[in-house]
Amino acid sequence: MENKILNDKAKEAFFLAKEKASSDNYGIDPLTLLTIIHVLLKLTELFLKWYLTEDRAAKAAKSINVIKKGIIWYYIRKEEKDKEQAKYILDSVCETLQNADESELKDMFSFHKKKGI
Repeated sequence: MENKILNDKAKEAFFLAKEKASSDNYGIDPLTLLTIIHVLLKLTELFLKWYLTEDRAAKAAKSINVIKKGIIWYYIRKEEKDKEQAKYILDSVCETLQNADESELKDMFSFHKKKGI
């Protein structure tokens, strides 16, 4: 069983990054989608450890502050060596999480918790 919401959010972030990059005449590698999926998995794991419940983790994921942005940047840079591409990924992941419906985020976190990923 796969986490459809996580996949959808990763695709949304990928296409957003690709759109922003193409408007700046910069190309995004298709393997970037795997980086985004990995970052979202790490964030769900981390937020569940910090906030303990799906409700609190979902609210935290919607409100990205400087510290959370720095943590997201850390996970992106572990996977992506190109700094310019990492910036596009960071912007798109933050925007995707902030624009996500809270119930979708709760489902994403609850799936992660159930599976023990």
